[in-house]
Amino acid sequence: MKTMNHKIRAIVLPGFFMAVLLLSGCSDWLTVEPEDGVTKDNYWNTKEEVYSALMGCYSAMIEDGMPEKMFLWGELRGETIMPTTNTPTNIQSVMDGDIVSTNSVTAWKQFYKVINQCNTLIEYASLARKSDESFTSGMLVQYQAEAVAIRSLMYFYLVRAFRDVPFIAQAIVSDDQNLQIAKTTGTVILDSLIYDLESVAGKMSTRFGDDPTVNKGRFTAYGVYSLLADMYLWKEDYAGCIRNCDKVIGSGQISLLYADGSNLVETETNNAITGKLDTVYYLSEGEADEFYKKMYYDGNCDESIFELQRESDFPNGDYYDMFCSNAWFSPRTDVIKDNFFISSEVDNSWYDMRSEGVSYKGSYIWKYIGTARQGSAQSLMRTRETMTGNTIVYRLADVMLMKAEALVQQAKAVENDSASVASGYVKQKLGEAWDIVKKIRLRSNATETTDLCNGITDASGLSASTMEKFVYEERGRELMFEGKRWFDALRHAKRNNYEGNNLNYLTNVAMYSASAAKVSNLQAKLKNKDFHYLPINQSEINANKKLVQNPFYN
Repeated sequence: MKTMNHKIRAIVLPGFFMAVLLLSGCSDWLTVEPEDGVTKDNYWNTKEEVYSALMGCYSAMIEDGMPEKMFLWGELRGETIMPTTNTPTNIQSVMDGDIVSTNSVTAWKQFYKVINQCNTLIEYASLARKSDESFTSGMLVQYQAEAVAIRSLMYFYLVRAFRDVPFIAQAIVSDDQNLQIAKTTGTVILDSLIYDLESVAGKMSTRFGDDPTVNKGRFTAYGVYSLLADMYLWKEDYAGCIRNCDKVIGSGQISLLYADGSNLVETETNNAITGKLDTVYYLSEGEADEFYKKMYYDGNCDESIFELQRESDFPNGDYYDMFCSNAWFSPRTDVIKDNFFISSEVDNSWYDMRSEGVSYKGSYIWKYIGTARQGSAQSLMRTRETMTGNTIVYRLADVMLMKAEALVQQAKAVENDSASVASGYVKQKLGEAWDIVKKIRLRSNATETTDLCNGITDASGLSASTMEKFVYEERGRELMFEGKRWFDALRHAKRNNYEGNNLNYLTNVAMYSASAAKVSNLQAKLKNKDFHYLPINQSEINANKKLVQNPFYN
């Protein structure tokens, strides 16, 4: 179990982070921190107070059900989870496509609470420079930059889930301020976030010392580059995505986590495609166990870039309810085994290391709740008190696959241009993407049955459409249950204004995400692009008269 000497959770000072504006004159979605009079007069006097406020921003991301909401928005409408008899009715309704504005899944208050804490720090932290000579300008820039990154991450979730939302970049510290705020277009918000992040990234620390709970638990420059790459990919700026991915991949500070590999099992087989005798190597059980332990049980491994930190005095009860004994969800193993982790036809002992025992175990989603791979699930399951697994936000494999996706889209854009083909541009881009995916598959011991490029000896045998599917499915294998799947499917569907058959990315998912009686209804709804985003919760509409409900739900 990891320890955490550097406390990400901050001590909450009297009167700080407490006041809540009610419906009398303000919106219900915005928690105001700190109270009137506290902001300037009684706080922001020392670097310690600024640092405490920054740690409060990080702390707020693991409170009030925030990790639960991040998971639900990113996975609930995906194809790899299924409800159980314990699934709450409101969550089952979202999975079936019966989404209404009174459903608590659509509540965004937690996100705006974090946003306002960040805005408050960004706006007032400089006051401490006047009274504390030991508070250097470098410290101020770093703390404000981290707050910008946290705020940007919160808005990125909101834009992907709701599309257009209220955009506030100033601190709300008084009920005299106007909180009747209309929505801003999601594309405008993303452009503003990208501008802010590009402005601060080069000023941020790349490392905070030797403690991995700090280096992985706070936003470094590499965390910001990862977030930027994700945003650029969402807005279809592939050059911007690749540029930021390369800053992470080429840093030399973050590396893929590999199992030891010193005790590989060897088998020889006739390859049905090449007709040649192949020697296949795969990991021993012990080495696969060690990989799981480092990545998901201990956390903060070499591959990690940014994780929401947990420790024994603040376990994750939300994850316990969702995934443990009386779990709300179980893995949809029929889809997972048929579409993602197909059994090897070469050797029945060869398996993808990310499958059984890592992503799932029996009827449990395992990444969050297990203590090891081998053994019965009940004996290896965490208790509510020991649910201290981190929430991984970004890791290197995710960034590498972002780059692969961007490379494929660059090739696809000119695939029918004879000059681009003749110059080798298309082949080069697809080849680079192929190399990235192969590297991740190799470390994961991926089987031949899921290799869409099996038997192809160079990139000339690839098409952009083949590689697009390959990268998409590889992200599904690599990042299963990590809060990415619905966002991946939606990003592919909306690309180039839903051109061609892109909508199939969503309608195909719907075949498995909804209960059988609801599938056709859900697929019909998905033909309406406005349904791809959640409704604004009715409590927010009631509180903020300038908010207009998202079109599908009017």
